[in-house]
Amino acid sequence: MPASPPPLDGQGMHQNAPATEPFTQEELEAIRSHATLLFCPEGEVIFRVGEPGNSMFLILEGAVRLILDGHRGSRTLSENRFFGEDSFIMEGSTRKDTAVAETPVRLAVLDQRIVDSLLAENPRVMFSVLKKVCGHLLGFHHALVRDLKNQNAELVRAMEYLRRTKEELNARELAERTDDLTGLYNRRCLDKHLRRILQKHAAEPMGLILLNLDGFRSVNDACGHQAGDELLYRVAEALMNKVRRTDMPFRLSGDEFALLLPGMTNSRGPVLCEEVRQAVAALPPACPEHKNGVTATVAGSMLHPAETPAQFLERVDNLLYRAKKEGGNRTVWSAGPGN
Repeated sequence: MPASPPPLDGQGMHQNAPATEPFTQEELEAIRSHATLLFCPEGEVIFRVGEPGNSMFLILEGAVRLILDGHRGSRTLSENRFFGEDSFIMEGSTRKDTAVAETPVRLAVLDQRIVDSLLAENPRVMFSVLKKVCGHLLGFHHALVRDLKNQNAELVRAMEYLRRTKEELNARELAERTDDLTGLYNRRCLDKHLRRILQKHAAEPMGLILLNLDGFRSVNDACGHQAGDELLYRVAEALMNKVRRTDMPFRLSGDEFALLLPGMTNSRGPVLCEEVRQAVAALPPACPEHKNGVTATVAGSMLHPAETPAQFLERVDNLLYRAKKEGGNRTVWSAGPGN
């Protein structure tokens, strides 16, 4: 996150601030597994105004009352809500409110060391958590600006800091799921979407096409790696021109690509495989020294309801492997396991 943000009052607890976006079960489990757990009996002070803000807290059980500084009243927070995040994120600032256990409460405490550990071990989950925390703070400050007639320069700088932080987290999340060269989704993203589809839409038809370029190494040898990269980008463009808005194109690794096809049918699947093969074959040569252009081997199938994502990918990959062994520059489509 950007260094040395300006200090800011408020602890993100404006009375009209929007509700925090709920955390997923995966996010909560990651926080619990790394955070320091703290139990506070009813009435115990968790922190006071003016203390260093070197940690933030997630309520696992119970309720916490924040007594807002400057005669701004108080507010009660319940389970799965963060507090103390403002002075924690705003490096070097102190607590602007007092937090008291309204009931017996169990807390997950996150300091900078724990946040760094989560970022290193599970960056996707931690980026998502920090995005929600920053999004809540950004929403709070927008609400505060609407209410305050005389907005000061400190508040403007704090809002800009939070906006930049959220943009940085969005950019990191995008980089995690896309391929740098082609802009297509990457293998990690394919695995994630297959798992989600099987969890939520297992009964819906789903097709998968894998594509591998034939003799791509000869392109790099004859034309150089830059020309090879340009060819991969043109292949990605050809795939984008063939897919529907609901389809998802991926670059898995090297010269292997994939199309995830919701709502695909056994009648349309083999036709699309051939269209994709022809689109690649129609690309111009990568350089004059590689006059014959490039071809592709394409394999696809429909998902069987009993398959796991790994089994589905392995089955289609085996189809692709057999087609390559038979000479490449061909398509193969299977209606399902055993076909």
